[in-house]
Amino acid sequence: MEGIFKKEQKQAGKHCTDTARKALQEGRMRLRNEQYKFAISQDFPKRYIQILKPIQAHSNEEYMEEKNVYIAKKLPF
Repeated sequence: MEGIFKKEQKQAGKHCTDTARKALQEGRMRLRNEQYKFAISQDFPKRYIQILKPIQAHSNEEYMEEKNVYIAKKLPF
């Protein structure tokens, strides 16, 4: 509780933004885990499974504040 108070003193709204960011990251991790399990169960090639492992490879959406939506970028290939 004291840590939250200190964060809010330094920067107003910091706790809310951190909480939202963590929730988004957890959602990405759950999605990655489900994609990974599906790829394993369907006998996808090993190189595809290696692409699925790092979570940062799948965080390609950007938040557009003016439209209040997330935009998913397409891969270049």
